[in-house]
Amino acid sequence: KKLGSRPLLSPPEFASAGAGAMAKYAALASILLGSLVAAVGAADGLVKSDNIKFHDGLSREDKWKSIGHKGITLWMTGLSGSGKSTISVALEHALVTKQPRPYFVYRLDGDNLRFGLNR
Repeated sequence: KKLGSRPLLSPPEFASAGAGAMAKYAALASILLGSLVAAVGAADGLVKSDNIKFHDGLSREDKWKSIGHKGITLWMTGLSGSGKSTISVALEHALVTKQPRPYFVYRLDGDNLRFGLNR
């Protein structure tokens, strides 16, 4: 690949490139990212749907009062196969069935999400 009259470095060459070459690539990435942001910003102003309305629902405070506890988000990260799903299923089970008053729990598992999206 070429940028102007100079060839672009492949990943192994980039890893051993000097600071000058890396600065050129950083500048190129900045230009490309700036162009992308400008394009998205321009596209954002082109079409506005007038048939989309905001719908008020229950406030967080009303939901908390009705279920008896506040909500939290627990975001589990880790390597593939490290046990995130296993732990989250056990935690969900413990919070719903092993408490004097069960907690309302919603577990969103990335594996399950991908399974449904990739049908």
